[in-house]
Amino acid sequence: MKKPKKNNKSRILIIGDYCLDEYLEGQVVEVSPEAPILRLVVTGENINPGMTGNIAYNFNSLGGRVLAGGVLGPDVSSKKLTTLFKQKAIDISAMVTQKNRITPKFSRILTNGERYPVQAIVRFDREIKYEVSNQTRIKLLEKIKKIKNLDVIVLADYNEFGQGLINEEFVSEIKKITEHQKIKLVGDSRLRPHIFKGINLVKINLKEAREIYNFFIGKNIKNTTECGEDISRELLKVLQLDVLIITADKNGSEIITDSGEYFKITSSAKKVVDVCGAGDTFLAGFVLKWLSTGNYKKALEFADQVSAVAVSKSGVSTVSLSELKS
Repeated sequence: MKKPKKNNKSRILIIGDYCLDEYLEGQVVEVSPEAPILRLVVTGENINPGMTGNIAYNFNSLGGRVLAGGVLGPDVSSKKLTTLFKQKAIDISAMVTQKNRITPKFSRILTNGERYPVQAIVRFDREIKYEVSNQTRIKLLEKIKKIKNLDVIVLADYNEFGQGLINEEFVSEIKKITEHQKIKLVGDSRLRPHIFKGINLVKINLKEAREIYNFFIGKNIKNTTECGEDISRELLKVLQLDVLIITADKNGSEIITDSGEYFKITSSAKKVVDVCGAGDTFLAGFVLKWLSTGNYKKALEFADQVSAVAVSKSGVSTVSLSELKS
């Protein structure tokens, strides 16, 4: 593996499923004259990359040099998504297009007024209907093989529709690439941690830890607020990892390594407004600090610090290094 870097200018390839998150904000002014429905006048619009895109944004915001890889559709949403990445200097050379797929778009309509807070009244989604083909995966893998001077590849399992990019075969192929290039491979699980078996590091949440333990070990730990060292070590062995991180929201996080290290910290969040996307911020903070210091405890503490800032904000957000200094 490569030696730790002295700064956060690590080069990270983030692979997964992407979408656009759209927020339309406005005021309800009257009942429509066309039908018995409310008429909302749009006063603001905000569009951001979602799913794996939010992870890419978080790495970028914290100083990483980010490459985004995945499968998009030949549509307007993919053009908007790639434009947003280019504006942030995020490299999109590892993106491929599949003709029969769409780039998902999740739209929310929010109302506001003088006497009541902003609130969502409806959400409408454009979802993927076709799986990633084997030919598309091969095309993407060929692109990834050509990328040099990476420090880490992050696989984000945002399998929202059961038709996502990441599966066990794809993970196995990416593992071959990282082993050949002698770089780290990180998995961010979303209810399927077993597909990352045998890689360097995986982040799971407490719910996933309970389910894995029940399935593989045959013991029920559903009432626990943390795993502790013994259970964490069993999970580490089951998943055949070098490092396992378990997050538990307000109860903090734990990390265990195959070299015998175990650390647990409590959450430093003092004000929790919205937890959406905080796991993405946590992952970015941990990986960047890990790459720059090689120290698991420092990385865990930094990840907690940046995610505490993230949950103090409304909606899915990123955290910048300048916010940590203020």
